[in-house]
Amino acid sequence: MTLARFSSGGPLRRARHSTTSERISRTDPFLPYVACYEPSRLCRATPDGRLGLLIDDPEAHTLCHPTNCAFRGTDLFTANLGRWHVTRIDAGIEGLPLL
Repeated sequence: MTLARFSSGGPLRRARHSTTSERISRTDPFLPYVACYEPSRLCRATPDGRLGLLIDDPEAHTLCHPTNCAFRGTDLFTANLGRWHVTRIDAGIEGLPLL
């Protein structure tokens, strides 16, 4: 799994455990996170409107065809359709409540 940098050049937090996007979660200010089924990636919009690569797993082992993503505090969880696990990522930013 490869951890990338946003186009702003800021550091990313390390993950603990043509793209088809599946689900979007967001933070405040509105910065959507996009789970991409194939290739297995997690992207985040940057404040200047670009799409930055957050996590790329070309071998699809840890992040394996993510279909949904949701926040609990600063933890971002992704469901992985290609395997039987949920990945927890320290996003370093708190997501917005669903309700």
